[in-house]
This record gives sequence, C-alpha cells and structure tokens, in this order.
Amino acid sequence: TLENFDENAEADKQLLAGLENLYKRTSEGYKIADESFTSAASLFKTKLSDSSIIKDETFKQKAAIAFEYNGIFRFLKNDPLGAHEDIQKAIDLYPRVNSYIYMALIMADKGQADEYYQYFDKAIELDPKYAPIYYHKGQLYFITAQYEKSGKDFDKAKECDENNIFPYIQLACLAYRENKFE
Repeated sequence: TLENFDENAEADKQLLAGLENLYKRTSEGYKIADESFTSAASLFKTKLSDSSIIKDETFKQKAAIAFEYNGIFRFLKNDPLGAHEDIQKAIDLYPRVNSYIYMALIMADKGQADEYYQYFDKAIELDPKYAPIYYHKGQLYFITAQYEKSGKDFDKAKECDENNIFPYIQLACLAYRENKFE
C-alpha cells in the first residue's frame, strides 16, 4: 500500500493505480501502470511549483516514487534521456535504493562506468542488505569481464536474500564460464 495515501489527491490516485497495476504482472496491467505513472509524475511535477508543498516530506516521497517508476518505464521503452531526467528528480526529492540502482543502470547503458559504480555505492549507503544492489552490480562486473568482483557481488546478493534464485544462477554461469575457458 501507499503510505499516507490521500484519496482526494489525483496524483496519489494515479500513483496507487500504477503500483496496483504493476503488481498484477500482466500485459494489460503494465500498460495501465505506465499510463498511471506518467499521469502521476505529471501531476506531482505541477504541484512541485508550489514552494510550500516542497517542504512536505510525505509529498516528496510520493512524488519521488512516481518519478522513479515513470523513469523506469521510460528506460524500458528506450527513452534513456527521459528516464535519466525522471530518476534524477526522484533522487533529488527523496533518494531511494531503487532510484540509485536504476540510475546506475542508465549510466551503464550510456557507457559511463565511473558514474554507475558511484550510484551503486549510494544505494549501499541507504541499505547495505538490499540484495538487488549486489545482483545488478555483479551483472555489470560480469558484462565487463571482471569475474572475481562479479562473483563477490553475486555471493553478497545471495547472502542478503538466500531465497532469490537469480544470484545462484549467475554464480553457476560464472563457474561454468571459468571452468570452460581456463
């Protein structure tokens, strides 16, 4: 659920609709979520011009979530500049771990290696036990053939969430790769 949901605020309604439809994990749900996040981000952006509301931490957190998810959808739709803009707004308003992870992925997509590791470091500062940070960082190390670092991050992801199968799969791929080519 959305904390401090205001049933009278259209931006909140659109954000909640986006989240609810995202978690349906259906094609139609993703389409509606995309539209809802776009609408929510636009509505929150309009409200940001009111200087009195920008001091409201609850508002900033909800706006950041809307910008974050809108940015994620823009990234998935191959709009890296728009995604970068939205996720940077989210970080500026209310930094969240996932915003830093997606900003790292955007920087990696742009080929800006130094910057993407800095965003992972910022995510770790916020929540050092959040497995997806290490998983995605490990993926980037794997892609750049830094296999030892990759393995350490996959191990850390596994340690943080032993029920997530993906780090195990990546470690198996890494082991296969090392045995096959050495």
